Formats: sequence, structure tokens, C-alpha cells
Amino acid sequence: MLQFLPYFETNPIFQVIEEMAIESFSSVPLTIKKLDVLEIFSLLQSVVLRKWNQHKIQVALMCRTYNEKDYIREVLKYHYGNKVAISTLDPSSIDLLFKYEEFDLLISTDVGDNTNMLIEHIPTIQVSCFPTPSELINIKNFIEQHFYGNLGIEPEMIYPFGINDRPC
Repeated sequence: MLQFLPYFETNPIFQVIEEMAIESFSSVPLTIKKLDVLEIFSLLQSVVLRKWNQHKIQVALMCRTYNEKDYIREVLKYHYGNKVAISTLDPSSIDLLFKYEEFDLLISTDVGDNTNMLIEHIPTIQVSCFPTPSELINIKNFIEQHFYGNLGIEPEMIYPFGINDRPC
């Protein structure tokens, strides 16, 4: 583990743990070494990564046709796997978005100006019938922001390899 110490010493969480450990154990005859701090840091990282693996957002998928729904649902499952729980809705069932406040994100192929004003309380990402890479990146960014927003932390503090290097 010590070979990775120089890499993790720059992490703000590592620095906070080290300061807290030194401060907490200053009154007792116990010496906290860098390896001890690194072990606590790795435990914290594993907890956050476990939460990341369990994190799932509720997505309402609203499309014009059944073919669009089926195709986009499969694309989302392929790219995001267990990160999304997808419920498909018709544009006529927009009242369900208000009735059940369980959705974290609305993905739609047909969000007009009228509909967009009606559903201000749910973040909306508009995709084409064949989602482009930039649209999929927007969805990936939303998933990550939602996760880190729930924890109230910055992504750079937790995952050691950087947010852009980690697959979704």
C-alpha cells in the first residue's frame, strides 16, 4: 500500500482524515502513521464505491412511438445497465409525472415548449430517435451529478482515477 501513498497524499479527503486522526489521538499515547491513515482512506473509498455501484436513478422515458421507446430503452440499458430504472410513458400520460414524484430524470424524444413548462420539477434531457454520443454523455453526466449531489461531495475527492476515466 505504501507505494501508492504519494498519489493519495494530495487527495483532500486523505488530508482531512490525517488531520482529524492526528488531532483526535493527540491526547492519548497513540501514534497515527501514514499507513493507518491510508487504511482509513481506503475504507472510506470502498464505502463510496459500494454506494456508487448501488446507485440507481428513476428515469421516465417518454417517446412518440413504441419503436422509439423500445430502441431507446435498450440503448440506455446497454450504456448504463443497472444505473437506470426505466419507466416508459406516453406523451398523453404526462399527469403521471406529477402524480408520482418518483422520477429523477425525464428522457424524451418529443418535449415541446408546452410540455417543458409543465414539468419544471424534473430535469429533462431531450434525445433523438437514435441517441447521439453527446446525448448519452449528457445522461452519464446527469447520473454522476445526481450521485455526487446526493452525497454532497466533489467527484475529484472520492474516485482516485478521475471522473472521466471511470466507465458508467
